[in-house]
Amino acid sequence: MTRDLGVANLSVVNSQRPTAEFPVVARTCQISGRVQMVGFRAFVMGRARRLGVVGWVHNLPDGSVEALIQGPQSALDKLQLSLARGPAAAQVNGMVVLDVAPSSELCDFSLVP
Repeated sequence: MTRDLGVANLSVVNSQRPTAEFPVVARTCQISGRVQMVGFRAFVMGRARRLGVVGWVHNLPDGSVEALIQGPQSALDKLQLSLARGPAAAQVNGMVVLDVAPSSELCDFSLVP
């Protein structure tokens, strides 16, 4: 199922749902546009930490940025809206979001080289 969050070229594929045993969700987000060399990764990390989201973010060779985000559904939805806009110097052209299985090994948010 694809869900429209009101951002051009943003698609979300839902496959995982929170359970009583693990009440968080995890997603990968690939953000394209002018998203490297504009402070995008630091922006993502700051927003994620403020929302209590764990995971990581890194630059991809094709010029996009990829993030793995994990936390409560409401926090991820808020973070995704921030990712779709980016910091002032960025220009987000698209974002692909995929639900993935949550990991019990994530405990903080980090920048990955």
